[in-house]
Amino acid sequence: MTTEIVSRWLFPFGGLGAGARGFLDADVSLPTLGVRCRVECIGGIDNDPEACADFEYLTGAPAWCVDVGKITGADLVKRYGALAPDGVFMSPPCKGASGLLSEERAATEKYEEMNRLAVTWTKAMLDAWGDWPPRLLLLENVPRLKTRAAKMLKELRALLRAHGYVFSEGFHDCGELGGLAQRRRRFLLVARHAKRCPPILYQPPRRRVRGCGEVLATLPVPATPEAEEFGRIHELPRISWLNWVRLALIPAGGDWRDLEGVLAEGQQRREVFRRKRVEDWEQPSGTISGPGANGVEHVADPRVERYAGAYGVKPWEEPVGAVAGESLPSNGAFAVGDPRASRFSHIDKVRRWDQHVGTITKAPAPSSGSPVVADPRVDWFGGVLGVKPWAKPSSTITGRAGVSTGAFAVGDPRVRHAYDAGYAVLDWEQAARTIAGTTSPGCGAYAVADPRAIALTDRPGRHWNKYAVTPWEEPASTVIGATRPGSGSPNVADPRKPPSFLPVIVAKDGTWHRPLTTLELAALQGIPTRVRGEPLRLCGTASSRWRERIGNAVPPPTARAIAEQMLVTLAHAALGSFGLSSGAIWVFPDGDEGVAELRPA
Repeated sequence: MTTEIVSRWLFPFGGLGAGARGFLDADVSLPTLGVRCRVECIGGIDNDPEACADFEYLTGAPAWCVDVGKITGADLVKRYGALAPDGVFMSPPCKGASGLLSEERAATEKYEEMNRLAVTWTKAMLDAWGDWPPRLLLLENVPRLKTRAAKMLKELRALLRAHGYVFSEGFHDCGELGGLAQRRRRFLLVARHAKRCPPILYQPPRRRVRGCGEVLATLPVPATPEAEEFGRIHELPRISWLNWVRLALIPAGGDWRDLEGVLAEGQQRREVFRRKRVEDWEQPSGTISGPGANGVEHVADPRVERYAGAYGVKPWEEPVGAVAGESLPSNGAFAVGDPRASRFSHIDKVRRWDQHVGTITKAPAPSSGSPVVADPRVDWFGGVLGVKPWAKPSSTITGRAGVSTGAFAVGDPRVRHAYDAGYAVLDWEQAARTIAGTTSPGCGAYAVADPRAIALTDRPGRHWNKYAVTPWEEPASTVIGATRPGSGSPNVADPRKPPSFLPVIVAKDGTWHRPLTTLELAALQGIPTRVRGEPLRLCGTASSRWRERIGNAVPPPTARAIAEQMLVTLAHAALGSFGLSSGAIWVFPDGDEGVAELRPA
């Protein structure tokens, strides 16, 4: 007969509940002891209402929306009872210790107080259950916590030691513990109460870190009908056309520093901040973080065939795609990477002022040499093509006052009086202006609002279908060969949601370098993309807030690996037995601090 042991855990600073979800997934069987162990989540605590809603959605456990800094021991006893939970897993706000924050800002009172929240919580917890405290404690955070919050950690160690805890602290790679598709180096302090939990705590085994494509391939390709069921969480972020081009030029596994001209001659990569990194499909991604130009945002997706040859550039040595009647960039791969570009190395090139020019040719046109220069002496020309403010003096009056010889244009505030008729459209019942010799729109009112336009629709052959839009529920007009808006009826009022414009540019490596969707970031974090059989839905409407909570999360597979190892220790503690393992010891019986650190990632 198997006995079930249920371990109660509490999750302060619980965020959206990903870490708690991993603990709930933990399931350990010990046949030799005749027991099976699992976790019960008694609750999460966070000051973000949306995070609390996500916590309850992912875990099914209640979330307490409150500022941890204002909680007392009495509050904890009132809400969770006089019996302490078996374990507490906390991941306090990490902004104060983040490498994205400058040393100066990290030292401000705001971030110092944020870093102290771990001590604030521990004091309240020990005030509530200090006589018989939780058996195991976990503190998870960014690696720089050990240096930027050194004073806080020193105070925390002393507090735990005074209440009978032995502990170890160090760094681990979430990808190795959880078998993720990302590299995620984190700080972890593990504390065990020597009296309440005497058995040795061993480290979780390490697993293979997967390529990010192994995870992303399980999801539908973004911007396809299959992706629509996930809604906005699986939509591609909107970026500019210029950034699409940049991504296509960045090699997989590289970032914007690999673009030509970003690094100055002799400049080291580490001297320039990394941005717009494109993850290699076969390799694990970097650390998933919240919104930010230095986080994981893009991937080289080899599934580009889903979008045919849109905006494709074919290698010189490969055949082109099928030749269609209308060879537009969006209709096939009609561009080629021509290696003979060096023959035209100076085409339309602008030389820097401090750089020598190319060879002087007899035809000094932009396309036949390098006769263009960036001249810094533009002030010599004063107001060339300039427009002077109304309240300022004009430039020197020259004999030939042309736009290229001075600033002879002025911003005249009286425009409402001077050229009222310019580009004007006359009312049908209004008298026309004076007829001038030059009938251009800019020097008179030569347009009229003609009410007889409706008559054109009653006279077949008289342009009745010019720019016509056919209703969705009506038959179209005759289909003709020249389907231009002005020569037929090739337009329709489509009630279906139009697909977003996607510049699918095939990069040199044959993949589509594109942004990652919020759902894909969640999947790389190990967060389930379906909850109770339905597509993942997070609270709120702002994708930036979703990404922030996802980036702050403890990956569920990593949390599960830690939880299962702790359940073994807790089972031995409950039964008064002990167990041996071939794994490394995490927290020694005497708490020899530092010896049991996880191997640095």
